[in-house]
Amino acid sequence: MSDAARKRGVKYDENLFDVGAAASEGFGHDMGYSAVEIQTKEILRAKPIDIFSVKPNPMQPRRVVPSRHREGTVLEQIKRWLAEVEHGTGRALPLMDVIKGEVELRTADGNGDFGAAPEELPLLRLADLAASIRQDGLTNPITVVKSGDEFLIETGERRWMAYHLLNGIVDGDAYAAIPARRMAELNLWRQASENSARDALNAIARARQIALLLMDLHGWGKFAPIESFGHEQDFYAQVADANRWRIPYGKSEQLCLACGFENASRIRQYRALLKLSREQWTYADDHDISEFEIRGWAPGKSVTAVTNSQKPADSSKIPGAFKRLERHLTESEFQMMDKAQQAGAIEWLRAQLKRLEDWHQSG
Repeated sequence: MSDAARKRGVKYDENLFDVGAAASEGFGHDMGYSAVEIQTKEILRAKPIDIFSVKPNPMQPRRVVPSRHREGTVLEQIKRWLAEVEHGTGRALPLMDVIKGEVELRTADGNGDFGAAPEELPLLRLADLAASIRQDGLTNPITVVKSGDEFLIETGERRWMAYHLLNGIVDGDAYAAIPARRMAELNLWRQASENSARDALNAIARARQIALLLMDLHGWGKFAPIESFGHEQDFYAQVADANRWRIPYGKSEQLCLACGFENASRIRQYRALLKLSREQWTYADDHDISEFEIRGWAPGKSVTAVTNSQKPADSSKIPGAFKRLERHLTESEFQMMDKAQQAGAIEWLRAQLKRLEDWHQSG
């Protein structure tokens, strides 16, 4: 990591290491079915390809841009997203300064990012990744497979979007091509390993990841392609029924390893999210709501009724809120959790404390 990157204090920089090759082919069979036609060719060494000849995988679990902005060119998506964030916060977001290394950033632990609001952090992370690439170069090429006349991203969508940011806003043609390894086949298990190793997936992205791997284990011929559904959640929900689509015998450990879980209970908890209402699904994805907090949502209930932290509340309810916090999670329960569960619990508690702050400030 360069001195500039260290100064920014970024711990989640996906530009600095490569896990694609480490996710062995033996992790499971390659996907025998795809929503797009994949042309099989021998694996090539990394070489630059036109960023405009590359497209994201529609089934990729991670969504870089919020769902409401995923239309048009990458730059158009980012600009609409930026305009929405700036309108909501009432201030300009210094993406250009971040990319040029003129603004110091820290990790999103509540202490840095010049007091950034939660909705600003994803854009700042993307801009910081672009800054890292601009400073150090792309040390970890993306991986792609041939799909018709274009290339489909297997791993590295955020790096590819950072290149679009550099190409369209800062340095133009210097970032018109991105180093890429052309893989022979799309491998969901290699993709899952990279997703687990890099910046943590949010709860909905994890649910998508689990659904994809379960479909792969059961065989793609049993499921309809993503283009067959009006809403992307319906595609993943094909394996929501745990009784019908059980984890195949002997595959539980493999699935947990690919997803970064310590035990199969986490698989069950995230699979349950496939049954959320569409509104809840979209809200949780766009706002990075933790699985731990989603558990408290009423099935099918409007998310504004269960997640709106801006609504003022009667101050007399605050003591009761503290009691609910204490009853919901005890120290002994926390110690029994695995690391992923503890992280989710911490996220949930932070959200509750933010609500209490909002109630206090509302008078």
